[in-house]
Amino acid sequence: MRDGLWSALILAYLTASSGESRSFSPAGARAIDFNRDIRPILSDNCFACHGPDKKTRKAGLRLDLRENATARLESGGQAVVPHDVARSHLMKVVSDANDDERMPPKESGKRLTQEQIRLLRDWIAQGAEFKAHWAYVTPERPALPGVKNKNWSRNEIDRFILARLEKEGLNPSIETEKHTLIRRVTFDLIGLPPTVSELNAFLADNSSTAYEKVVDRLLSSPAFGEKLALQWLDLARYADSDGYHDDTSRSMSQYRDYVIRSFNENKPFDQFTIEQLAGDLLPNATLDQKLASAFHRNGPTTSEGGADAKEAAARYAVDRVNTTATTWMGVTFQCAECHDHKYDPFTTREFYQLFAFFNQVPEDPLERALHVAPLIVTPTSEQQAKLEELTAQRAKAEAELTAALEAPDAELDAAQTDWATKLVAVDRRLELGPWQLAGPFAATNRSAAYETAFAPELAGSSNAVPWQPLPDWQSVSTNRAPAGLGAVYLSRSLQVSVATNFTLHLGSDDNLKVWLNGVLVHANPGSREVASNQDKIPLKVLPGNHQLVIKLANRKDGSRLYFSTDEKEGDPRYLEARRIAVLPPGERAEQDRAKLRRYYRQTESTRTKEVTQRLADAKKAWDEFERSIPRLRVMADVPERRPTYILVRGDYRNQGEEVSPGVPAVLGGRLPEDMKADRLALARWLTQPQHPLTSRVMVNRLWQMVFGIGLVKTAEEFGSQGEPPSHPELLDWLAVEFVESGWNVRHLLKRIVTSATYRQSSKLPPELAVRDPENRLLARGPRFRLPAEVLRDNALAVSGLLDRGRAVGGTSVKPYQPGDLWREFSYGDSADKSYVRDKGTDLYRRSLYTFWKRSVLYPAYALFDAPNREVCTARRPVTNTPLQAYVLLNDETFVEAARALAQKVTSEAPSHFEDQLRHAFRLALARPPSRPEARAMESLHREMLAEYQAKPEAAEKLLSVGDAPRTAGADPVRLAAWTCVANAILNFDETITKE
Repeated sequence: MRDGLWSALILAYLTASSGESRSFSPAGARAIDFNRDIRPILSDNCFACHGPDKKTRKAGLRLDLRENATARLESGGQAVVPHDVARSHLMKVVSDANDDERMPPKESGKRLTQEQIRLLRDWIAQGAEFKAHWAYVTPERPALPGVKNKNWSRNEIDRFILARLEKEGLNPSIETEKHTLIRRVTFDLIGLPPTVSELNAFLADNSSTAYEKVVDRLLSSPAFGEKLALQWLDLARYADSDGYHDDTSRSMSQYRDYVIRSFNENKPFDQFTIEQLAGDLLPNATLDQKLASAFHRNGPTTSEGGADAKEAAARYAVDRVNTTATTWMGVTFQCAECHDHKYDPFTTREFYQLFAFFNQVPEDPLERALHVAPLIVTPTSEQQAKLEELTAQRAKAEAELTAALEAPDAELDAAQTDWATKLVAVDRRLELGPWQLAGPFAATNRSAAYETAFAPELAGSSNAVPWQPLPDWQSVSTNRAPAGLGAVYLSRSLQVSVATNFTLHLGSDDNLKVWLNGVLVHANPGSREVASNQDKIPLKVLPGNHQLVIKLANRKDGSRLYFSTDEKEGDPRYLEARRIAVLPPGERAEQDRAKLRRYYRQTESTRTKEVTQRLADAKKAWDEFERSIPRLRVMADVPERRPTYILVRGDYRNQGEEVSPGVPAVLGGRLPEDMKADRLALARWLTQPQHPLTSRVMVNRLWQMVFGIGLVKTAEEFGSQGEPPSHPELLDWLAVEFVESGWNVRHLLKRIVTSATYRQSSKLPPELAVRDPENRLLARGPRFRLPAEVLRDNALAVSGLLDRGRAVGGTSVKPYQPGDLWREFSYGDSADKSYVRDKGTDLYRRSLYTFWKRSVLYPAYALFDAPNREVCTARRPVTNTPLQAYVLLNDETFVEAARALAQKVTSEAPSHFEDQLRHAFRLALARPPSRPEARAMESLHREMLAEYQAKPEAAEKLLSVGDAPRTAGADPVRLAAWTCVANAILNFDETITKE
């Protein structure tokens, strides 16, 4: 296998198009543009000392605002004098021949290039025009640019792209082949390869609408929402575990299902935004809107014993501010947590004004559980129907019981009178003396306290024990023993006049022992929460005096003990009935008479016990079923707003000025005037059509999903430190189009993927490889490696293993994972210590549903650059490492997929190897093999066939990988040889790449 496989892989890589690695720098125009040419220079080199942060500003000079940059300096003169380079102090200090005097300072490690100095000089000479940062100005729809090539464009997008190409002296590429186009768009819109039948149908359709029909079909596919959700879950930092400490599992899959469902329903993005930021605050909020607010309960949490609750709560609110800023505004707002932003006009005060929106959640910041309040119950439609059925059954039983308890009945009333008389009669058989205490007797731990025999339990030492009275202890109640780690002993006398059988009913939160007259009659080493009637101890005593001694292995804060000789005394309703029965009948209020009647009939009358039991059964069925319905942690606000303070230098212990909820001044600075200042107002502010960032950021993110790089490459940073848009007019045109379409995601994506720009061939001519290696000018189609989850889904889909029959959504699954990595990363007896993989179809669910554990991310995803989702991620890095090849060649999922692909092609295609190979290529690459590829694969097949004929045990070992059943009657040697061919095909550069 070795030589043949490697030769096949090398062939695949050599015949593939070149990748992308370097950034494109737009050629400078004769007219200087402040945002494009000057702001990046000032931001990188000057703003740290002469920018928005007044605390670090030097010489009183601010270079991001015209009125400051052109004002008179403290030392005299002006930094910038429009049209006068010679008088502009800025030019003197950046070009000073003295290295110690030149700006930026030598210790900063920065120096302007001659080209940057030239740009500054030309800018001042042309009038030193300042502009507000492009991202903070409301986008307006620009006019479509003129182009020379009138026939190339298919929609407005192409006009902007072509105008730029013509300006750069470049031509667009030819349209790509039909098989490449359908594979490309299918990956982009549903994250899966096209099936052979879908491929054949498209290739056979020669109509002018053939491609548009494919796009419409994909946009309507349930898999569309699954694909779009991948990017959104990175932003939402969705995971199935808490993240910090022992990374306990949590239940959040209902939120993931909401995201998928929203994209499949084509929910307007403004509504999608409002529901996720404030669905719980909407009037008459639906279940879907409430669970949408789980967006901001996705963040990592801690349950560490030594953690500070206030610090954790502050950290969670900071995370929510930063996530909101990245997701909807594309700005690095986190820089303002400790000080005013050094590069953009965001202040620390504004950071904590946003903090005030998210500082209101009534949560226990250190709680560890699958579900952490605030919560909602999230039934499916089937579960909701069942719950309504059980609710109706319970209501019917309640009505029947109410009728039985309230109906006039003279016979029952007479029986109740006799019962009430007996209820208050004093049982003279048993007299209990007052409580006494000995101890605590110190011990190193509770176990030692329980096992060690101290004086009160030693024979013959009772007289020497210093018993102390406990006058405050109630006869029937839960009382607390004094604090102190060790053992405490409690004693009381018991006197009977006749031989008596009775039962002690005890409860404790610590382990205990009981002696009667020095004889051990009960021992319970367990620890628990105290409750009535936990231990029932039957006793038989003769007439006379007796002595009870009870030992508790005490907690540091004192153990609690419940004691009674009547089981019913643990029932508050019984005690209430006895209180009422003591009253003379004429002194009982009507409410008390009703309580007594209901209690008697419900607990004592055989005529009503049956209906009482029916109600109990109905309640139990309802409770058990309701508890089985998943819960979801969601957002909520405390009833009375918590005050919010600026945390000086980000320290939760150092509170500064109190602030109210608000938004950054540079972005409008005003919430809707007719609304309360809460998260709902914030969400509506973000989705106002005039907001400068929300539409641009989402448009850019969709462009990035399709083309690999956004129009703004720094998708997480639209501020001064971000890269300017490659096509600013196109970005604004798309942003306005998005809003005016009703925030329609499908509409925007259809515009993008039906453009001539998108349909270009991705082949990279040598001149473009030098001129524009990252394809920022878009003179060719997109080409980049598939995302981590899509890589796995592609292998499962091509091989036929992918579980396509299950409905969209559901709980997370655990597919193959090498070793027991969870155990290696866990400690002590933490929950979910060991990874237990699933069985059956759960192994082949789409990768979107893989259990996402932050501390031990699924290895194949981690190696292919998926984030662990501890923080909001707007774009994933793209790396190339030897370990990635190792995964694709050796990981159980991919080896099993190769075997399944081999079984598929050998069973579905004729017996000739050439036909089988063509079928395999169509499945994996949507095209037939080239002659060199066919020869390489045939050579590999012959080599592996010979090797496995000589070593049939090696064939069996290869075919045993994975749970998927093997084709009955298949020759293991031939199947193993074909598995190696399939493995090579699945590892082609083209297979793992969107061409």
